[in-house]
Amino acid sequence: EWMSGDDFFHHGALLLPHAFDFYSSFGWPRPSPKSTPDPGFDHGTPDGYAFFMKLGALSNVNPRYFHNHVAFWDSLSSHPQWDSF
Repeated sequence: EWMSGDDFFHHGALLLPHAFDFYSSFGWPRPSPKSTPDPGFDHGTPDGYAFFMKLGALSNVNPRYFHNHVAFWDSLSSHPQWDSF
């Protein structure tokens, strides 16, 4: 059950830091193999709490960081409550 016990939702609550950090490197399209790994997302601070407080609403992720390049993030964020997804 996606909304009750998956990696990113626990009893309906989105674990934003976990989902964001995972999809900031995992969900991007890669049209061809790469010889070196991506460097990973730079939060610009060692303080994760400060980063996510500055981010604000979930709706800020795409315009600021993902730019609709992460298809599963788009699906995840368009279903914020338990539905047929």
